[in-house]
Amino acid sequence: MRITMKLTAASAGLLLAASLLPAAALTALCQVEPAMAATAPTLALTRVNTGMLCTIKGHTYEIGAKATSGSSIRYYTSNSKVATVSTKGTIRAKAYGGAVITVEAKKSGKVTTKKIRLSVTSVRKYVNVKSVYAKMKSQNLTVGQTTKVVTTFRPTKPSNRNVTFKSLNPDIATVTSYGTVKAKKVGKATIRVTSCANKDKTRTVNVYVKSGSQTTPTPTPPEDPEPGVPPVRSQLDDYSWAELSDISEMISQAPDLDAAREIGIRYHLLSSAGKILPNSYKRVTVTCLDANGRNFRATCHVRIIGLRDDIVDSADYKLAGLTFEFKQIIACKRMNPDGVFSGGWASSELRAWLNADNGLLPRLPADLVQAVVKARKCTNNTGALENYFQKDFSGGSIVSRKGDYFFLPAFTELYSWCPGTSNRAKAFNAESDQYTLYKELGVNYDDNCTLLCKYLVGQSSQNMEYWLRTPEACFRNCFSSVLEDSGYWGTCIIDEVIGVSPCFCI
Repeated sequence: MRITMKLTAASAGLLLAASLLPAAALTALCQVEPAMAATAPTLALTRVNTGMLCTIKGHTYEIGAKATSGSSIRYYTSNSKVATVSTKGTIRAKAYGGAVITVEAKKSGKVTTKKIRLSVTSVRKYVNVKSVYAKMKSQNLTVGQTTKVVTTFRPTKPSNRNVTFKSLNPDIATVTSYGTVKAKKVGKATIRVTSCANKDKTRTVNVYVKSGSQTTPTPTPPEDPEPGVPPVRSQLDDYSWAELSDISEMISQAPDLDAAREIGIRYHLLSSAGKILPNSYKRVTVTCLDANGRNFRATCHVRIIGLRDDIVDSADYKLAGLTFEFKQIIACKRMNPDGVFSGGWASSELRAWLNADNGLLPRLPADLVQAVVKARKCTNNTGALENYFQKDFSGGSIVSRKGDYFFLPAFTELYSWCPGTSNRAKAFNAESDQYTLYKELGVNYDDNCTLLCKYLVGQSSQNMEYWLRTPEACFRNCFSSVLEDSGYWGTCIIDEVIGVSPCFCI
């Protein structure tokens, strides 16, 4: 213990006067304080989040750890075969699997640690276009006739087989985006074919147009793309679910996120800057369920919220190219009708209903259900923390992974990050990362939350609270929710009837 004298004036004369005071008065001027104990250093990861980091073999990430001045920072990996981390904090994904990266800051014998749970996925090797060919070098047509330019590639099955067609002489002959050429007037036209994957690879076809009438008109070839290559349409709503499934697979197989964005731009699913279009929707007719248990048919809207943000629940753990959400609430349900909490989201009756043949699935169009792939979602499935004040608690210790075709978003998938260092924050932040759309819109715990507000389809004048799949870490009978008017995070008792707005991957 040390004794500290607190002076009420700076003058020496007053100090002398204080020394002449009675003992009781002198004691009042003194304060007994404990010795200053060393405190644990602060530690922040500026380039990556703790929780789950999903990546692909060969990718690297800078952790960007910053700690209290004078602290030493060290990095450890639990599985160097899956991922390594350098002394400067660079993570390198080496092979398929999982690993935990630990960041440790140490000062004066006190240690602060943060953990990054890493999931390395494997995707099929990206095959680039080395050459593009046309099956015909030239073609003779008469005015009014049509023909189709058919393309092949080397290698024969590249990952991206999209091409563009352009007529250098459109007054002589025109060409559609699918390669259908139509002769307009006498002359010579050159049709240029360019690979979308490798714009340096081109091929030309000469079209010679002669005059003359046709006894048998040439039928116009159907406006279909090459086999296995989905057509380019003007907007999301124009695509079939089968076409969107093919596009999603192309985005999944792209070698990196930039290449994935180029595919999205090409198919008008992203803006020219590579951003998700928040007001671009696809219409879906659904048998909905209101709060009184009545069924009704309505046209709902779905939109893209994730670009390679989810992992497919399969042996190769490949990335899901596109993740969608319903823009409106399509059902009103309890999380668990009997009010009993057991097993968190994994064992909830609402989760079972979303994926059951006698639940949500028959309420949706068959072509949509056929296009959906099972996503592997991380969730706190133990519910409330056994010891909320446990000092060595790790959020990842209570998180497990489950495969779902239809699922509810987690807290962090909407709000990005639960602030603070409480065990509740650790439990929330271990579940997932924010979806691309909400990241681009700047949604977080405090800002732009009204963008999350939703209403029961057909009742646009009244927003409704709706469920998240994140259990409230402090109480065993509550799950997280999105509040109806503000869009802020809330909690709701599990036997309450509130909105359901599911997500899915294709």
